[in-house]
Amino acid sequence: MLNGFKKWWKVWGQLIGFLSGIIYLNAFFLILGDLMHTYEWLTLVWLVSFFGFAGWYSWQMRIHGWRLPKSIKDTH
Repeated sequence: MLNGFKKWWKVWGQLIGFLSGIIYLNAFFLILGDLMHTYEWLTLVWLVSFFGFAGWYSWQMRIHGWRLPKSIKDTH
């Protein structure tokens, strides 16, 4: 079962992982954005989440050999 997930993740993980991170970070900001002005520690939680996601995603890219599509590399 774990090997099946690893094969699936190697193919779909780049898309699913990226979308999940973006959805989480945006939802966090939209839901708790007003509270972030009152409770400054929420801003720190968001920043830790952002850099944690970026680090995890770059680690996954190296492990699974994911590459950015050429069209994205050319425009960014």
